[in-house]
Amino acid sequence: MTFKKVRCILPQASVFLIPRSSALSAAYQYNDGRLAACSGQDDIEQHLPAARTTLAVWDAAQRLERAALMVLKSKDAVSIGTLNGGVIVEGRDQLNIGLVRAATRGLDPIRTTTAAKCHFKSDDRFRSAFWAVITRLHGAVLPRTFQFELAGTRGTITSKDNKFVCAGDFTNPHDFIGELRAACQIEEQVAYSLAATEDTPAGASFDLSDLIKEVTPVDPANTYTFDKDGWPLTCRSEPDFGMMRTLSAMACALRTRGDTTVTVFSGDNSKIVSGSLKVDQDARFLVH
Repeated sequence: MTFKKVRCILPQASVFLIPRSSALSAAYQYNDGRLAACSGQDDIEQHLPAARTTLAVWDAAQRLERAALMVLKSKDAVSIGTLNGGVIVEGRDQLNIGLVRAATRGLDPIRTTTAAKCHFKSDDRFRSAFWAVITRLHGAVLPRTFQFELAGTRGTITSKDNKFVCAGDFTNPHDFIGELRAACQIEEQVAYSLAATEDTPAGASFDLSDLIKEVTPVDPANTYTFDKDGWPLTCRSEPDFGMMRTLSAMACALRTRGDTTVTVFSGDNSKIVSGSLKVDQDARFLVH
């Protein structure tokens, strides 16, 4: 096996060795959302569209804790994104993934700076409202109290570290989701704002996963499933919204690739997430 030295012409470029393999079609390095072709390659322009879709999926996958390498497999093709060196590789299905991992070992990690926002977009009023609400609740590290007005029903939710307490006209996840859904269905006002007080009211404490399970059925196989818009159709028994939001963004990015499988590995080569998507079908992910 022989290697060739390849330098990516970017401000923070690292020198790394790429295997000289007939199965390797193109190598790039990303910076600020841009892809730069590594020097020493000829006639790789035709691989740039595929590399851009690989980068879009890898951008979302980097939100996964410990994510170090991602592998996408489609018909006769393999795409790889690595944290070390910030490398995107496009190749044929015979490409040895271990060689790419070895070639980037020891390089400085480079994260994507486009920072996938994981915004969920839908014409469905309830879905959009629910996603917006749970995003705010999930983001509360310190206690935050939100005041809600849902078609005349009023109450508060105080959230911190994925736990919350309800007060007012709704006192549990089931009642809150019922009021939110009813307000959306009759197209009445759905409004919420940050309250002046941050005191946690007395009452039962719930996990944010309880709120998710009021909307998303638990899959007996413990998998997350997403429709074409990235809306979660099923979740694992103890769903985590941060994970769900990341997988939703990955599912949407995968839509541009056709039939594809994806595996995300940690630095010690253990699986973090694996998934698959087929054209006109739902995307499915298993968290390991």
